[in-house]
Amino acid sequence: MSRIPKGAIIIVIILIAIFALDHYTLEPIIREKYLENDIRSFKDNSLIYKVIFVSIMVVFTFLLQIKRIKSSQISEILIFGVITWFSLFLATQRMIDHVLLYINTKTEKEQITKIYSVVNHEDKKVFWLNDGNKSIYSEKDLENINRSRILKNLQSVFFFNTNDTVRINFRKGIINVNYIE
Repeated sequence: MSRIPKGAIIIVIILIAIFALDHYTLEPIIREKYLENDIRSFKDNSLIYKVIFVSIMVVFTFLLQIKRIKSSQISEILIFGVITWFSLFLATQRMIDHVLLYINTKTEKEQITKIYSVVNHEDKKVFWLNDGNKSIYSEKDLENINRSRILKNLQSVFFFNTNDTVRINFRKGIINVNYIE
């Protein structure tokens, strides 16, 4: 039976630690700070960041191995590089998004205050906020906004009636994605 190289074991342990950090630390922070529509919009438009990150990783790995490469291995290395690039790209998309959104929360550029109109039909158990362009109706988003307001000693959004207005403060970071203050 062949032995598993120590380098492979170390790489697997590091990858497990990175993905655990993403899942158990970054993801909860992102889910708390961002509205679902903002996360979805960012993920739809973040392809360039992912391509750049993965390309840098593959080039860096290639440069570390360049002394060991023989000219007869170039075609094999290119095929391996493409497979590696594609695998890394698929495996790290979510993590890259989370890292970028986390960085966005640490690099405030501006503060934005949006005024929302409340739609509250208690008898029908319907509640959402509308600013004329977008509506916030996700229970998770409403809970996050409410938690933010309560931490600032402001009235809960759920105590407002239909047609009341609510001011919600957002911040915008370096990636131009709004997050809840």
